[in-house]
Amino acid sequence: MIRRTVHKRTARRRIIGTLSAAVLIGTGAGYIATPAARADGVLSDTESAYVLAYASTAVCPTIAEYPSKAGVLGVAQAIMDDGFAADSAVDIINASVQDYCPKYWPLLQRIGAQARGEQAA
Repeated sequence: MIRRTVHKRTARRRIIGTLSAAVLIGTGAGYIATPAARADGVLSDTESAYVLAYASTAVCPTIAEYPSKAGVLGVAQAIMDDGFAADSAVDIINASVQDYCPKYWPLLQRIGAQARGEQAA
């Protein structure tokens, strides 16, 4: 068996890169001025239940406390730690921000634009 050790910083960069891409997908949907600002436009029942349970108590308060790329990625990681895939985490964050704390929508847009710039480079 071959074991590969990955430096902590490298692992962190890979995770952030993956999450940035997921946030990019989610915010890309928001650039099209649609009423439903979600990555795929529809939340599953499980995602909807998560938004109802945690948008006002965890997602938005955390983004309010840490209004930055790191804060949003931290929320995405926490949602994924609860068993959701990256694209579902983006859907949940987008729905939460849209419905419970829309003043942070420009932050999501900036993160998406920044991620697109990084991927183009």
